[in-house]
Amino acid sequence: MHAASAVPDFVLDPTTEWQECRQTIARFDGFLANTRMYGFTLVTVLLTANALVTTNPAVDRAAASIVVMALLLALFMIDNFYWALLLAAVGRAIEIEATATHISGVLSARAGLSHSTALVLTVYDLFVLVAAGIAFVAVLTTSPVAVGGLVALSAAVLVELAAMHAIYELVERPRSTFSKGFWKAMSRIRPAPDSSSVKGSA
Repeated sequence: MHAASAVPDFVLDPTTEWQECRQTIARFDGFLANTRMYGFTLVTVLLTANALVTTNPAVDRAAASIVVMALLLALFMIDNFYWALLLAAVGRAIEIEATATHISGVLSARAGLSHSTALVLTVYDLFVLVAAGIAFVAVLTTSPVAVGGLVALSAAVLVELAAMHAIYELVERPRSTFSKGFWKAMSRIRPAPDSSSVKGSA
């Protein structure tokens, strides 16, 4: 048995770390811009095609709308993944700057005042409602009206909107009552592993 060699503490120069934080912020800003630009373009094309191609049966148009809503949810989850990482980088940059009057703190405050994330959530909500509207019109204009289809569409829309707003709450307001309760419930379902079980052998 060999004793484990001591590993010296890794010390990073604050200026170097701050520069890396700013580069990371710029990188994730680019990821977010591209995700939203290409994602919204694709969703717009799909919704337009589904609305204009009226020769398809109502069930096909409703199914296409549900697929678009699923795509929107996946896009929203990717969007918030990058946003959460960007927030972490911004938070660390503000810690290094040690004041809210430097660039990271000022930009973060400006972004908060603009309510940009709430506006992005509203855009996603509108896309979901448009997709659902196309499906509802397709089902309601058929005879006889498929009541079961309307119920399924309504449930799909409510579940999607609830999921989006829950994700938004978890990312944007991690200290809210909902977020704390959610993570507390998750910790009960999947408790953290015991530290003693992950220790390596000497």
